[in-house]
Amino acid sequence: MDDLPDDVAATLARGVGAYVRTTSLADLPTALKRFKRFASTEKGLVPHRRALLSALEDEPTRALIGEWLGEKPPLPKRDVELLRLAVSRPEGWADELRGTSRGRR
Repeated sequence: MDDLPDDVAATLARGVGAYVRTTSLADLPTALKRFKRFASTEKGLVPHRRALLSALEDEPTRALIGEWLGEKPPLPKRDVELLRLAVSRPEGWADELRGTSRGRR
């Protein structure tokens, strides 16, 4: 996910951060537990964007985030749509994500 436009990567990281904030520590995947203490604010997770995005490379973590997305999380509609795309990964998903950029790199 290193080749995503900055705005798309930031949106996905924000979504994963919301998942971390709203999920109990006991229910978080091991790879995300360390971020729980930073997750009280969105800004606390900004320095960890790359690590948050790397969590989306793990299929079991993606499945958990996908379940969470079905619970109507507290995210803007666009954020939910992009995160759902990154989690479900249909054919052409990476190109589709890049195509959602609002022009900022």
